[in-house]
Amino acid sequence: MKYKILLVITFFFVISALTAESDLILGIKIKGNQNIDTELIKSLLAFGEGEILTVKKVSKSIKNLYQLGVFDDIKIETADKPKGVIISVIVKEFPIVEEYKFKGRKKIPKSKLKEVINIQKGSYWSPFLQKEVENKIIDEYKKKGYYLAKVTFEEKKLNDNKIKLIIKINEGNKIVIKKIRIEGNKSIPTKKLLSLMKTKSVSLFRTGKFDKEKFEEDLKKIIQYYNKKGFIDSRIISWEKKIKNGYFYINIYLYEGNSYYFGKVYVKNN
Repeated sequence: MKYKILLVITFFFVISALTAESDLILGIKIKGNQNIDTELIKSLLAFGEGEILTVKKVSKSIKNLYQLGVFDDIKIETADKPKGVIISVIVKEFPIVEEYKFKGRKKIPKSKLKEVINIQKGSYWSPFLQKEVENKIIDEYKKKGYYLAKVTFEEKKLNDNKIKLIIKINEGNKIVIKKIRIEGNKSIPTKKLLSLMKTKSVSLFRTGKFDKEKFEEDLKKIIQYYNKKGFIDSRIISWEKKIKNGYFYINIYLYEGNSYYFGKVYVKNN
């Protein structure tokens, strides 16, 4: 019986030794990097030569490399050798922006857009950066009233995984306010509420520009006016802005609540 137990234990240690030996890292190769230094990549790996390779170390290494924000794809492959494995870390870098220019821009100065997007020569052109640049440009056009502006990108490949970036802008037409509707008001006429607002529909003497900050201030003014009239429970339920036939149509939904008045005033213990 003791012999059998000893045999099982011995067999277990032999298997463990063989497994450990088969996962022993004999060498590490870095492939695919063009602009990122090989030693930098190796420094971010959670394993090294002479160590035992584990799934946890591979997972952590991939995570570390992706956090650099410069890789589009990362693969770690192993090649079995008699006494262990050779590891190949295969990376695919995002392209580097060598230069960029705008196409289709008229309404906003080039210097302003460059300041807004802040792309530097040598920036890695990732999907995240592309979306960020697109959103920043569109937001800048919205400030000017061009809510239909669209941004696309064209990449011209250069040597060493570098690109010349063309940022194409379709500015579209300026969108102005055609009509503002207020719903839910029963005690105070719409005309009076509209007169409190700086946001106005377009006319011969008004631009009809929509400014979100001013509009939100207008909504506060409406509620403040209701409060002065005794409607202390009044509030803006919601508002919506729709584009139709090249114009803005704004709907404001409010709740008036009840109007409160002071009754008799008593002074006690005077």
